[in-house]
Amino acid sequence: MNKTIYFLIVALITLSCNSKSKIKKPLFIDNEIFSMTEGDTTINLFAPGIISTAHYERDFTINPDGDELFYTIMSRGFSVIVTSKKVNNKWSQPEVASFSGSKDYFDAEPHITPDGTKLMFLSTRPNKGEEAKPGWANQNIWICNKTENGWGEPYKISNLISSEKGEYFPSVTKNGTLYYTKEEGQREQYIYRSKLVNGKYSKPEKLPEIINQSRFQFNACIAPDESYIIVCTQLKENNIGTVDYAISYRDNNDNWTQLKSIGHGINFEGSVAVSPYITPDGKFFVFSQARKSDKEFTKYNMNIINNLLTECQNGSSDLYWISTEILKK
Repeated sequence: MNKTIYFLIVALITLSCNSKSKIKKPLFIDNEIFSMTEGDTTINLFAPGIISTAHYERDFTINPDGDELFYTIMSRGFSVIVTSKKVNNKWSQPEVASFSGSKDYFDAEPHITPDGTKLMFLSTRPNKGEEAKPGWANQNIWICNKTENGWGEPYKISNLISSEKGEYFPSVTKNGTLYYTKEEGQREQYIYRSKLVNGKYSKPEKLPEIINQSRFQFNACIAPDESYIIVCTQLKENNIGTVDYAISYRDNNDNWTQLKSIGHGINFEGSVAVSPYITPDGKFFVFSQARKSDKEFTKYNMNIINNLLTECQNGSSDLYWISTEILKK
């Protein structure tokens, strides 16, 4: 996780404002969490009161079968990965994932590979036999393999990718190519990728300058078919929010288009992009953002204060989703 942006988000929570676009608050339907009519391009609050709550929620991933999801809940003193499963056509109440929850280190940014066999995530956990480092030091990508009984024990990704500088926010294509953020120095984050060759990750390559346009881009999500990438960044021109969700399209010759801010109310004045995600079927864009409720009132009272502190859209981060139709060229 980008340490600079973590503190920026905390500082901007009270400054977050509503986008002018309409936000739907659909019920958490038992058998379908992405429920929409054809052609609908409305931003939807994700599972309000169950997944999106008064907590600080971010990051999202779901398996290709659509019956197991993971996301992150964090605060100043902890960061854990949380999960929910669909059993007998009903989604379970969220609980901390079996491989997460230690008070000694932070976990975040879960990502299930499109084939469903691996779950990657950021962790500051130490190597076996070592002591945990404080705060967001020691950021690396860890992996759990899918087993008959759930998920196996986490192990650190290849040393070709891991370093002491920090790597995080994994995102994987259908052919196994891994995209991730790598820190190269103080307040310097760039997007890298590593291709999967004969079951092993190859030497990482830094994406071209058209993607890494400055010293500040992070948490990039690649489309499952690798046709586009969404990056959290501050664009040199036409930036809408403080940090925008920006998109670049890739052709069959590995050429990328110039990054541009995503419209449709995704970015707005004061907004901070943190964690983009495209579902395995490519149909939905899930993202986290701090937005305030559009409830109208003229004066604070204790009921309003209590609601603001205990409900979603209280200025903290929640999860939202929208059809990827808005991302087409």
